[in-house]
Amino acid sequence: MAWIQRQGLPRGGLGRRLHRVAFCFALFGLALGAAAAPPATERFEAALAAAGAGHPALGRFRLEPLLHQPRLPRSQRAFAYYLRGVLFYREGRYVSAGQDYQRALEFDPTLAPARSALAWLHLKGLGVSKAPARARQLYTLAARQGHQEAQFNAAVLREQGLGGPVDLAGALHYYLAAAERGHEEALLRAGELHAQGQAPAAAQPRIEALLAGAAETGQGDAPYLLATVWLPEDPARALPWLRQAAEAGLAQAQFVLAEQLEQQETAEEALLWLKTAAKQGHRAAQRRLAWSFESGTLAPRDLPEAVRWYTRAAAHRDAYAQTALARLKWTGQGTAKDTPGALALWRDASRQGFEPAQRALAWYLATTPAPKPQDAQEAQRLAEPLASRDPSAENLALLAAAYAAAGDFEAAMRWQRAALAAAPANLPSTTADPAALRRALASYENKERYLEPGILTP
Repeated sequence: MAWIQRQGLPRGGLGRRLHRVAFCFALFGLALGAAAAPPATERFEAALAAAGAGHPALGRFRLEPLLHQPRLPRSQRAFAYYLRGVLFYREGRYVSAGQDYQRALEFDPTLAPARSALAWLHLKGLGVSKAPARARQLYTLAARQGHQEAQFNAAVLREQGLGGPVDLAGALHYYLAAAERGHEEALLRAGELHAQGQAPAAAQPRIEALLAGAAETGQGDAPYLLATVWLPEDPARALPWLRQAAEAGLAQAQFVLAEQLEQQETAEEALLWLKTAAKQGHRAAQRRLAWSFESGTLAPRDLPEAVRWYTRAAAHRDAYAQTALARLKWTGQGTAKDTPGALALWRDASRQGFEPAQRALAWYLATTPAPKPQDAQEAQRLAEPLASRDPSAENLALLAAAYAAAGDFEAAMRWQRAALAAAPANLPSTTADPAALRRALASYENKERYLEPGILTP
């Protein structure tokens, strides 16, 4: 009877987990060999049956005779302690679990499942001292014995620098060792490292061969990762795998396939895959679909449809979609004019550090007919870092308007002159109108704010 328990530790933006697996006797007991005494085998199986039925305490009771049988081989006695530790863990009795794992290692210091289980407790500080370095050591020892889950965990600790320095080469070594033993998540992580350009050249053929084998059986994200690895250098080779992943329902693959088809000017199919990914909630697909309807690329221009898809992406706080939707609400294109709604969207996108939203919000605050002191202050707070990072005509004019809103026309004139000086060099990539820039400067020279649209549009 197979019984596997897994616990997870979040792994950053990758969304993956660090696992500890309590291997059942059906998986590990065979390693004890035919020398296992029949009574011991029967009690192991009875204990697992009880645990599998939701009665770990009964399972522990059935193991008790083995723990005190001096004539039982040490390897089997060690396994009995390990298994009881697993059952204690199942009940949340971590101190007892840790004690039994330690006792198991006293009888058999090489018992890989006990090493792996104890490593998890030390990593999390469950019933034992929290000691990531000890966890890393135990996982490494078990990984060297070929314990698949320990190999994966040893790789994770090396990749994340837990319990020791970051060691990507060592992490990849253990990911591949686990992958070759059939660990799907380890293979996918190795594939991700390759796709991100972090795998050494010597390891790349090995990763690609494993991915190809997994992709042929449609295993998880393997087709998509294989396509990602090959796409930059050989799109024709990658495209069938990308299509396979898209047809399997992977939204990211559908989005990337749509991009590839768009480059090949296959607009109708590109639009189909873009819609498919967008309907699954893929934010990049939603905003790209919205832009397609707004701009008339891939499909006829349809502003209400653009608003619909921008709204769906903005609901997930996608800053680009929020800013684009705010622009349409501001101007009343494809939807009712909604100034408060537009400002709320710009504010949220600005808080996320999205510069186009910060620019639009700052311009509104700087040119509102009756600014409050806090409006001018906020406009300056937004405009100053924009102008510092990118002293373009738009950003410098924005900073000038912010100072004018605060009544500091000397500073406004100084920054407006800088904007005019920057305009010729920036004209190919700017929306700033030199005539409007000059009118704004004239207003500041007369100690008047410039409210005419034309320099920037939200």
